[in-house]
Amino acid sequence: MDSEFAPSEKITASQLISPGGLAEADRWATWFSKIEMPVGDQHPLVKCGGSWVQNDPVAAGSWLDQAPPGDLKNRAILQYAMLGTSAEEPAHAARLHVTLPVTPDREVFLDRVLAHWKSKD
Repeated sequence: MDSEFAPSEKITASQLISPGGLAEADRWATWFSKIEMPVGDQHPLVKCGGSWVQNDPVAAGSWLDQAPPGDLKNRAILQYAMLGTSAEEPAHAARLHVTLPVTPDREVFLDRVLAHWKSKD
């Protein structure tokens, strides 16, 4: 699919697909992550990845572990935490936390992880 679609076609295709309900969601996430566009809420990985994160936080977290470092991975990690999956996987979320650059978002993430962890104790 990479060689058959133009960049704009990849973005359009990604808007029609949600990896949350697909088999091999990790492969879709990898494909989305290779779409070249600015990192932010409109990036296909961020837009479509949210349903996957909520449906299968363990698989999404495993994918994040192996994702290449960079701004997109950092944004996906923050999404992972902000969607509440850190409540289900606080130890994993804490491990992901240390991979983020020091920013106010990182501190918000840590506060959420710690609050969820404390509530489970």
